[in-house]
Amino acid sequence: MSLTLLVLTVFLLLQGMQAYENEFCYCIGQVHGASEYQGFDVIILDLDDASKELVESLREEGALVLAYINIGYAEEWRSYWQEVKRKGIAHEESEYEGEYLVELWSPHWSSLVEERAREAMEKGFDGVYLDNIDAYVTIGQDNPPWAIGADPERAMISLVSSVRGVVGERPIMVNIGVATSLLADEVFIQLVDGVLREELLQELLGECTSVPREPREVMSDLFFLEVARLRGKTVVDVEFVDSWGEMSSEKMFLALMGISLVAQPACDPGYEGLPIRIDG
Repeated sequence: MSLTLLVLTVFLLLQGMQAYENEFCYCIGQVHGASEYQGFDVIILDLDDASKELVESLREEGALVLAYINIGYAEEWRSYWQEVKRKGIAHEESEYEGEYLVELWSPHWSSLVEERAREAMEKGFDGVYLDNIDAYVTIGQDNPPWAIGADPERAMISLVSSVRGVVGERPIMVNIGVATSLLADEVFIQLVDGVLREELLQELLGECTSVPREPREVMSDLFFLEVARLRGKTVVDVEFVDSWGEMSSEKMFLALMGISLVAQPACDPGYEGLPIRIDG
């Protein structure tokens, strides 16, 4: 083996080892005791379920704790639901029960989102995690009567900007979903600090079953994720698997791309439990 090849092999192995780090914990289904989150560097918890005491405890342990806020859909179990109904800005139900398409451009929705962000700051969260950024894509594709004349994409960027106005310099991470092309928008990319993409390599078909995504779609997403990474943004991929062993080749590939990996149990698409840890 030549010296160049040896150095390259060692480099690849070291990069692969970095993918084994328990960096991210995305857990919004239920709240666990502080001890369950030990070893994670970044922890995403539901804003309503995580107490101020838990957030403080996790921060004291050195973790970056982000508040989950669904920015793209209105949820009927949230405290704001009656106001959303009264204003008439929620419409068709999404694929998830109790979650509804919402008029992203409505000043009422913007005010509610800002209120959620302020609550996160008051609870002591380090920053926010904004879910369902790609809701604007669904609205644009469906083109429902209530959205005629609106610009859902610009409305979403405006919403993220309004959150930035609340949190200041504190980190904003977004779940970009299928809207990876938005990462090439100069205004949007300056508003966010991190990007999460679920099912980058494997598509979840219901609970417990994943299949490889089309290579062309993966490469397209990787292009825009690389745009974000080159702009200094943290990039994370969540894959639904049964064990870390399933990700043996993928984790090396993602590490080389500068992408952190969260191994979420395939039978837990609702993030009820903790990610699969490297140590079991």
